[in-house]
Amino acid sequence: TSRHLLNNLATMVESPISCISLTGGVSYYLPDTRPHIFNANLHLIPAPLLASSNEMADAIRKEESVNEIFRMAPLATLTVIGIGGMHEKSTIFNTGTLGKNDLTYLKMKGAVGDILSHFLDKDGNLVTSSVEERLISIPLETLKKFQNVIGVAAGAAKVKAIRSVLRGHYLNVLITDTTTAKLILEDNDE
Repeated sequence: TSRHLLNNLATMVESPISCISLTGGVSYYLPDTRPHIFNANLHLIPAPLLASSNEMADAIRKEESVNEIFRMAPLATLTVIGIGGMHEKSTIFNTGTLGKNDLTYLKMKGAVGDILSHFLDKDGNLVTSSVEERLISIPLETLKKFQNVIGVAAGAAKVKAIRSVLRGHYLNVLITDTTTAKLILEDNDE
């Protein structure tokens, strides 16, 4: 969804927009960046989404090139994020970034979905895990300070995740479809 949104936006604007990644490892989100099609400047975190160890993640987060992107992010006019569900077809699992055992482990810890690869419980609280310790991503507390955060997600498989993100107050706007909105409004947290 994020890739499609970015692709459409960057083909409709008259003057170039600047797009700043909020996580490392965004290669599977990159749109068609041929200049005659894509009217945007990309500013990517030069790092993987997940480091191999806590120590490596700490070192990457201290790199000036990473901090430069982290400093730019809060200056954005608007922030668009996807919301991931807890199933094998979610991008983070489907791309092999995390495996089936990680999915099971995170579910056992209470995760119902993620934003920016931070896994959340049903109430929107961060689920602590070894994944979180190795993650190269804008911290959730930083995200909460951003203006105009727009979440984009739809589908029955993402309802619990969307509810969690709303309960955590991470968004200013949610874009979804009618069917998903009705499911979100049902008071059913099974």
